[in-house]
Amino acid sequence: MKKLIIVVVICLAIGFRFLLTPTTFHQDLLSQASWGEYIFFASSKTFYSHNIWTFSWPNHPPLTSLYYGYCYKLYRQISLKLHQSVIFFSKKGVNFNKYYQFVNGFDELVSPEKPFPLGFFLSLKIFPIIFDVLIGLLIFYIAKINYKNSIKYLIIYLVSPFSWYISSLWGQSDQIQAFLTLVSFIYIFKYPVLSIFLFYLGVSIKPTSIFLLPLFLFIILKNKTDFKKILLGGILCFVINYLIFIAFTNTDVYDFTLNTLMPRLFDRPPRLTTNAYNFWHIFTLDKGLSDQTKFLFIPASIWSGLFFIIINFLSFKIIKNKNMKSVVVAIFIVSFGSWLFLTNMLDRYSFIGIISGLILSVYYPKILKYWFMLSIIYWINLFRGWWFPEFLSPLKYLLTTRNYIAGLFLSVGNVFAYIKIIQILLEKSFCPDQVIKNSK
Repeated sequence: MKKLIIVVVICLAIGFRFLLTPTTFHQDLLSQASWGEYIFFASSKTFYSHNIWTFSWPNHPPLTSLYYGYCYKLYRQISLKLHQSVIFFSKKGVNFNKYYQFVNGFDELVSPEKPFPLGFFLSLKIFPIIFDVLIGLLIFYIAKINYKNSIKYLIIYLVSPFSWYISSLWGQSDQIQAFLTLVSFIYIFKYPVLSIFLFYLGVSIKPTSIFLLPLFLFIILKNKTDFKKILLGGILCFVINYLIFIAFTNTDVYDFTLNTLMPRLFDRPPRLTTNAYNFWHIFTLDKGLSDQTKFLFIPASIWSGLFFIIINFLSFKIIKNKNMKSVVVAIFIVSFGSWLFLTNMLDRYSFIGIISGLILSVYYPKILKYWFMLSIIYWINLFRGWWFPEFLSPLKYLLTTRNYIAGLFLSVGNVFAYIKIIQILLEKSFCPDQVIKNSK
C-alpha cells in the first residue's frame, strides 16, 4: 500500500509540474533559449566571443551552455516523434483532435516577443522537473532510513511552492545542481572518486555550489581518503573540464578561460545584495548598494568573508568521520549561512540550504517549523523577482508598499530562523545520533 501511495504521489507531482510548464516563460528562459539555439545551429566555438544577442549575453558556465544546446536537439527529437505519432494514428483511423492541435502547436512560436517554438521552451523545463522529483525521492530515501513516516517529507517537498516554481514555471537549473551536489556528499565516504566528479558537475552546472568546497575538502581530508583516489578524481575532473572547454575555443584553453570566459561569467557589478532577503537586505531594502559599502568602517565584502570563515569553522567542528547526519548539519550551516551573510547573492542561491534544511528536520523534528518559515520566505523571495502569477497582485502590493519595508521583516525572519536552528543544534551538542531516537 505504501509503495502505491508513493507511485501516486510521484505521478501527481510530475503531472502537475508538466501541466504548469506552458503557462509562462520567464525572461531568463528567453536568454537560455537563444544560447541553446545558437549552439545548435551555429557553433560553440564562437559562442562566448559572439557579441550580437537579442536578449542577454552568455554568462553561464560552458557545461550549462552545452546543456541548453542539447535541449534544442531534444526539442527536435521530441517534435519528430510527435509528428510520427500523428501519422501513425492517422493510418489507424484514430482521430485525437486535441492531441493533433498540441502537436501542431509544438513547433509554433510562442509569440512575437518570445520568438522560440513552444516545444523548445518545454524541453528546457524537462530536466529541471526530472531533477526536482529526484530531489524529492532523495529526501524520501534519507527519511526512510531514519524516520518511519518518510512519505510525509516526500509530500512536503513536492507540494512546496518553491520547488515547482523554480522548475515548472521558471525553468532554472538549480534542481540539477542541487541534486548532483547533495549526492556527491552522500557518496563522499564510500565512493570518493565518484563524489569528487559529481561535485565538479554540480559546480559546472551552477557555480554557487562552490560555497561548499571548503566543507567538501575538509571532509575528504578528515576521512583520510586515499590520496590516489583524490588524485584520480581530480584528474577525471580536469580531463572532462578540458574536453568541455575545448569545445568553445579555437585557441588554447588557458587563454579562453582567462580572457573570454571569465569576463562573461563575472559581468555584473558587485552589489551588497541582489533581490535576496538575506542579512544585507536588512540594510538595503530595494537599494542597489555596492558590496564596498562600509559598516563600522569596514567594507561589507570583508564582513561577509569573516562570516563565511565563522560558519565554515562551525561546520568543521560538527563533522564526524563517516557520519552522514553531521554532514547534513554542516551542509545546511554552510549553504544557507553563505547565502545569508555573503554579498552579491541572488534569491535562488539559497536553494541547497533550503533542501538540506528539510533533510535536517528528519533528524531534528523541532527544526521543521523553522524550515517552513524559511521555505515560505524563500518562495516569496522568488515571487519578488518575477511578480508571477499576476493574480497575487495583493501580495505584490504588500511587498512593494512603503519603500519595500516588508523585505526588512522577511530578511529578519530568515536570520531569526537560521539562528534558532543553530541554537537547536548547539543544544544537542552536535550529536544527531541522539536526536533520531526521539523522532521515531
